[in-house]
Amino acid sequence: KQWYQRRVRGERKKIAAFLADYDDERDDEKYYRGSVLARRIRDREREVEVDERDRRKEKEEYDDLRKRLQEEYPDKDPDELIAKLNKEEEEEKEVEDDSSPETTRRS
Repeated sequence: KQWYQRRVRGERKKIAAFLADYDDERDDEKYYRGSVLARRIRDREREVEVDERDRRKEKEEYDDLRKRLQEEYPDKDPDELIAKLNKEEEEEKEVEDDSSPETTRRS
């Protein structure tokens, strides 16, 4: 989930930068004509296929985890356990991010 959120944030930044710099008269021909357009459509179709495959894989992993938790803890709601695990993982990640050399300033 965190990987996906980082990927989405990165894509948002790329798109925002692209749109801020985009000039219809200069760029339309570059991005929306002939073979360039066909290539962009093919690339987008491949991206959709990869995204769909990733979603299926993530769902399978989620369903497997849910099933294992249900078998191991029959008296507890597996969705609540998954939410708890996700929260703990996010908290650990925040601690790692806070202590990484990139975010720690030296005086």
